[in-house]
Amino acid sequence: MAMTTGLMTSGPFTEYKGSSVDLDGYFELVKSWGLQTLDIFPGFLQAAPVNDVRAALDRHGMTCACYYIAADLNATEAAAEAKALEQFKEGIDNAMTLGSPIVFTHGTQHSYAGEDMFARYTDRLAEMLPLVNETPMTLVVENAGTLMHKVQDMLRLMDALGEAGLRLCLDTGNFYLWEQDAVDATRRAIEWTIHFHVKDYVDQSWVTPGTQPAATQVDLGTGSVDHAGCLQILRDSGYEGVLAFEPHGNDSIEAGLKALSGWLAE
Repeated sequence: MAMTTGLMTSGPFTEYKGSSVDLDGYFELVKSWGLQTLDIFPGFLQAAPVNDVRAALDRHGMTCACYYIAADLNATEAAAEAKALEQFKEGIDNAMTLGSPIVFTHGTQHSYAGEDMFARYTDRLAEMLPLVNETPMTLVVENAGTLMHKVQDMLRLMDALGEAGLRLCLDTGNFYLWEQDAVDATRRAIEWTIHFHVKDYVDQSWVTPGTQPAATQVDLGTGSVDHAGCLQILRDSGYEGVLAFEPHGNDSIEAGLKALSGWLAE
């Protein structure tokens, strides 16, 4: 079984080259660029109800590979904790309707830092895991933000929660942004990895707090991220999951998906 081409999306675009695009037209278009599956953010469901999105996926022979639950697990106020729990439960329900095998927690926890917040994140993930483990799905976390951008911290989470079912999603572009060696990080974390993101950058670093530049508009495969090295590790390990392209904007989707399809055809 080969790896699969994916796309991270917070919603279908409604216009392409001056022409209106409805939901079915969107699926037809991205599928023609080599897309096989989608990573869906909650915003996608503002374009169409979750049941309609599932029906459209089925009509076009596509799947949802991962659904994103927006919940701040690090917030300490009682009301914020309760809100995060409700968001998690709602996200699980949406993911089940979409048929997603993976749920992904994201939110403002990525903006926290420090050992106390890392410990809280670990504890809160431990609280959420039983909700996911009652379903056929798996919960993953990603290297992102000031709290979880280093591979050693991802491995610390696996030491704590791997046996409880938590798994990893690696993001090549995020490793690059935080001056981590993406190839080395992939090698070290591959045993826990069940999902994978790809995006490209040039001449960017987010290491110094408060100096993060805006995303560089560079097509996938034309930047500085060593995707070839990462892909080789995935192939050598027998990885058969998704490579989900994270575009910098709608204008980069076509080129990125075609580049990704070419890599996986090699």
